[in-house]
Amino acid sequence: MSQFDPLPSLIVSPADTGLIYTALAPRLSYSQAKVGNAPRALAKLNKHGVPWISLLVVFIVSCIMFLPFPSWAKLVGFITSGTVLSFATGPVVVAALRRQLPDQERPFKLPGNDVLPIIGFICANLIVYWTGWETSWKLFLAVAIGYVVMILHHIFAKDKARLPDLKMRSGWWMILWMVGLVVLSLIGHYGGGLDIMGFIWGELITVIFSVVVFYVGISCRLSPAESAEAIEQTQLVDD
Repeated sequence: MSQFDPLPSLIVSPADTGLIYTALAPRLSYSQAKVGNAPRALAKLNKHGVPWISLLVVFIVSCIMFLPFPSWAKLVGFITSGTVLSFATGPVVVAALRRQLPDQERPFKLPGNDVLPIIGFICANLIVYWTGWETSWKLFLAVAIGYVVMILHHIFAKDKARLPDLKMRSGWWMILWMVGLVVLSLIGHYGGGLDIMGFIWGELITVIFSVVVFYVGISCRLSPAESAEAIEQTQLVDD
């Protein structure tokens, strides 16, 4: 029986992931530019419909990311936590929209009210917590830099009329969420944390924290009128 050769998987998997992110990441910055949260240059398309400036920016940032992550394994941990963190807002949004627009027609209805969204939010936070402090602090630093760049864009943008209202009053719960995850990762049991919380206590406290943040986030939702106004404003900016 021939021994399993891991070399193909070490080549195919990174190449496949890189190809996906090469196509996806420029479109994210492109969409942010279209709604006014990023410089308009990122929304420029070439004759093939490719956001080439966004693609160039993603390439440069990707090369820079190799500096703090000298190995593929460490980079995978960072990307996994970042992806999970970006998906974690979805359950809160679903629960908030149900309360904002209860009479809205929905072709697909998720059963169980808040059960599935809150389970999803808890699982996402646990994955970030399990990743460990050595990876998490880099992730949260990247998130903080992203927020700083967005705020600077809103301060120094020339065409302020097309900038959407950030409505920070409804988004302060995310600061609570991020700071809480930073503290939990720092004092946690994994990846270079201070190990103040043991194996079971860390998970239990993370679950309780997730439930609290979930309902705080829902309580910070916009009113139905504010939601409709925000959607209309985004459409106007996009036009």
